[in-house]
Amino acid sequence: MENIVVYRLPNQLGISRIGISTSKHTGGSVERNRVKRRVREAARKNASFLPPGEDIVIIAGRRCLEAAFEDIERDIRRIGEKGCASGNRRQDDDQGHQSSH
Repeated sequence: MENIVVYRLPNQLGISRIGISTSKHTGGSVERNRVKRRVREAARKNASFLPPGEDIVIIAGRRCLEAAFEDIERDIRRIGEKGCASGNRRQDDDQGHQSSH
């Protein structure tokens, strides 16, 4: 995942919940809110790819400002492709390194 960092934790609800966060390094409030809107829309459009019964926290970085919407959607779809162990888990980027945020 090139544009986002993801933390996942199983819940007992049977539904997934999503939280979206950005840091001040992303930019001012206008830029941060724009990034969150883009990620929220990508998650809404690709909800069927998200695993059920998990709390998912997405930390969107500055790259989301310039990224094509299709790239953000691809990153959201990849959340469901990676397995989740019990407990906190930070998903790594494609090269196996932890993504920075």
